Amino acid sequence: MNPTNIGFVDGDYVGLGTVSRDESIGSQILEKSSAGRIEIDKRLKVKIRKIMEKLDISLLLDGITKADRDTIDLKQDIIKKNLETENVIDLHKVNVSDLGDELSKIGLDEEKAGKIAQQIIQTTGVYKNALTELSITI
Repeated sequence: MNPTNIGFVDGDYVGLGTVSRDESIGSQILEKSSAGRIEIDKRLKVKIRKIMEKLDISLLLDGITKADRDTIDLKQDIIKKNLETENVIDLHKVNVSDLGDELSKIGLDEEKAGKIAQQIIQTTGVYKNALTELSITI
């Protein structure tokens, strides 16, 4: 390896573009390499979809006490049925107050249920957006 084959000459030129004070070499590489678009083959998409369909609600409850997480986890099938959702990822479409009401019904106090409902919906929204970017439908 030498300066010529990596495009670095006299400390101010990278083969992918001129290095300036406000631009990093890494950003230039990413800009020129199309690293932002990841192509996933269909078999992998199917595997990802199957995993996400079986996602357990407890994975969305980061920072929640173990007792509350266990309570919600044990009743997740009832919650999904009452909210007419097929899987946990579908909770991103649910109204926060409706999910909060379901969490209250299983034994959480209203304030805690509201906060947890908001966390679940935000987290599932993030997962859903990531799946959409990867062209994976659930």
